[in-house]
Amino acid sequence: PSSSTMGRGRGALRAYVTNTKEKLENLLASDDPPSAEEEIQNIVKSVVLSVKRLCSAAPATVKSQIREAIAAPGCLADPPTADLAGLKDALEAVEGILPPAEPEEAEQADVTPGPEIESFAAVVARMWDEYEDKSRLVVGQDIKLSPQGRATDLHGLRDRCPHPLIVGLNEEKFHSRPLTAKFLALLDNYDRDTDAAEVVTAQEKKEMDEFLDALSETPHFRYVHQVLVKWKCAPESMDRFIGEVYNAWFANYSLGGRGPKSSSGFEHVFVGEEKKDRNTGESTIIGFHNWIQFWAQERAGKVNYLGYVGQMDGDDSVVSVHFQWDDEDEEKEVKPVSTLLMGTSVAFELALGTLAFFGLQDGEVAPCQLGPHHVSVNVHKWRSRLGQQVRTVYLEAR
Repeated sequence: PSSSTMGRGRGALRAYVTNTKEKLENLLASDDPPSAEEEIQNIVKSVVLSVKRLCSAAPATVKSQIREAIAAPGCLADPPTADLAGLKDALEAVEGILPPAEPEEAEQADVTPGPEIESFAAVVARMWDEYEDKSRLVVGQDIKLSPQGRATDLHGLRDRCPHPLIVGLNEEKFHSRPLTAKFLALLDNYDRDTDAAEVVTAQEKKEMDEFLDALSETPHFRYVHQVLVKWKCAPESMDRFIGEVYNAWFANYSLGGRGPKSSSGFEHVFVGEEKKDRNTGESTIIGFHNWIQFWAQERAGKVNYLGYVGQMDGDDSVVSVHFQWDDEDEEKEVKPVSTLLMGTSVAFELALGTLAFFGLQDGEVAPCQLGPHHVSVNVHKWRSRLGQQVRTVYLEAR
C-alpha cells in the first residue's frame, strides 16, 4: 500500500483507540458499570475485534506488538479474563506502539461549507448538485430500467416481471469510479443470517481498511465531515472522524442482547440481512437499500425482481421495488419494499448515510430533494455500552 494509505490506516486505528479509551473511562466512572459477563461478551471481544481489523494493513512487526499488548491483561483469552480497567490498559499500550499522528493536509476550498449548513436538506442538495453531478450514472442513458408490472402483494411471491429490473449498464463508466471496486469487494464478506455470528478474515479486514481510506479522500465525504464539524457533531481531525465512522458502520453488534454479533450498519443498509420471525418461523429480508448490490445480485441470478411499488418509469432515479433474494436454503425470502437510489456513487450514499447518522436524532425523518425527486431520509441507531452504531438509514419517496 502507498505511504498515504498506510498513514490513514494508522490514523484510523489511533482514533478508534483514543475514542474507545475515553468511553471506557466514562464507563469506569459511571454509577451503572456493566456486569462482568457483559464486560466480556459485549465490550472486550468487540474492542479486540475492531483493533484487529484496523491494524490489518500494518507491518507484521507492529501487528505482533499490538497483539502482545492486548494479550497481556487477558483480552485474547477465551473467554477473556480482562476487565474494563485491563482493556483500557491494553489500549494505552497500543497507543504507545503507534507512531505519532501525521499532520493532515489542508482541505480543498471546494468542500468548505457555506450558508447551506443551516438545513439538512440544503446540505444534501449541495452534495447532490456539486459533488455527485459528474459521479453518478444517469438513468435512461448509463442505466436502462425495465419497470414492467406493479407489485400487488408485498409479502408474496407473485411475479409480475419476466425480465430483470436493470437491463443495461454502462460498465466502463460504472467501474471508472475509484471507490466502486473497493465497495464490490466488501459485498461478499457477510453472512446474511442475523442468527449467525460474523467471522472476519484477514483479507476482509484489509478490504475494509482500504475502503475507508479511499472513502475519506472523496469530496462527498470530506464535505460531510466539514459540515458535521460545523454542527459540532464530529471531531476536526479526519483520522479521528474515520475512527468514529468505522465504529458507526462496521463494528458488529448483537440484535438479541447476548446473542451472536451478527449485524452491522454497513451489512444491513448496503448488503441486506435475513431475519426470522420468532412467532411464525418465517424469514424475511431486511435492509438491502443499495442499487449496486441489487444489480450484482440480479446479475448473479439471486435477486428476482417481482415488481415496482408506487410509481415508476424508465427514467426514475428513485425507485421502490419488491423482490425475492435467494440463498442456499429452500425457503424463498422476500423484501416487501426497498427504495433504491439508482446510479448514485458509493461515495454519495455513504456520505449521505454518515451525515444522517451523526447529524440527525435517532428515529428522525428528514425531507430533502435529489434533483426533481422529493425524498425523506430515515435514520435509526443501535445503542451499546460503547456508544451508537447505524441500525439503518434509508430513503422513502414522497
